[in-house]
Amino acid sequence: MAPQLNVADKQESVRTPELLRSVGNVRLELRGDADKSQTLENSKSIRPNLKVKLSQIRHCSIKDIKLDSGPDDRATRIGMGDFGTVFRATHVPSGDRVAVKFFKRDENTRRDILVEARVLEYLNGAKLSPKFYGVVNYGEAAVAETEFSPLAVVTEFVSIRQKSRLSFHYEEFRKFRSTRRHLTATDWLRFGMELAEGLQEIHEMGIGIFDIKHENIMVQRDSKGRIHPRIVDFGAAFLLNDDKPYLSPNKFTLEMLKQLRPMSEQLAPEIFEFASRSAALDVYSLGFVFGDMARRAKVLGLRDLAAHCMADDPTRRPCLPDVIGHLKRLLKEEKQRRLATFHRSVA
Repeated sequence: MAPQLNVADKQESVRTPELLRSVGNVRLELRGDADKSQTLENSKSIRPNLKVKLSQIRHCSIKDIKLDSGPDDRATRIGMGDFGTVFRATHVPSGDRVAVKFFKRDENTRRDILVEARVLEYLNGAKLSPKFYGVVNYGEAAVAETEFSPLAVVTEFVSIRQKSRLSFHYEEFRKFRSTRRHLTATDWLRFGMELAEGLQEIHEMGIGIFDIKHENIMVQRDSKGRIHPRIVDFGAAFLLNDDKPYLSPNKFTLEMLKQLRPMSEQLAPEIFEFASRSAALDVYSLGFVFGDMARRAKVLGLRDLAAHCMADDPTRRPCLPDVIGHLKRLLKEEKQRRLATFHRSVA
């Protein structure tokens, strides 16, 4: 008997507030005039190779995915947000532990699923992106008594340690002393470096993430205890350097944006003024994450970098190569500081 999908328990959402649900209408579409839109398939403004790659999606058979279940025969839920719920499962052909993301059903659900799947397929192999296994169709009968669409996205299960059944996003990780035990300023700086380098790789592929925040960054620890970031939500991804606004005036009023902004402090302020899609949006959100890391690492230079990334004027924010260069200098300074401290202790 297949595990039942448990939707009875409600948790506080870890996604951007409900008002951003409408963003799904403009995610990876390039808007034309008021009556029609240019989709990924027919847009002429995308590089041909990117257009082709973003049209490809692999699929999984239901038999390939075995949902984990508890003693009550309910599927093991590992995450929940405004747009969907994630369950832990096993990819039968490989034996890999995977995450299966079910999306809440609405009039845009099928398109939203395929958009995220296209991005995951395209980014497969990128350092920050989880391995993508495909889209699986469970059929209407399997989800008839739930709020979910029959289509689900299957990705790598990003656990805290290899072979562990536990996973922590950054928000959870920073709360539990046991998970972050023995971490040094150097560890946090390296974590930030990997995040910036991974983001640069994704930008070089022509994609922006948009929703970079604590809850979307998973933390892994290797055998040496070092921490590494992964991004697990690409549902709000966008094509870089499109001259159309991310939040369309056709969908949002200034009054709506005023309500949204205080609840979305990780988002760049120009988003709420109908700014176009650019790398600067992600740099701002990266700065928001760096601000918290600076408090944990107790590195003054990282706090200054965070403030620079979060400049209100997007033209005054550093580009990612400059961010990475700054982090390398901070790592070098931290190494010298630790060495000097060691020499004083043995003198």
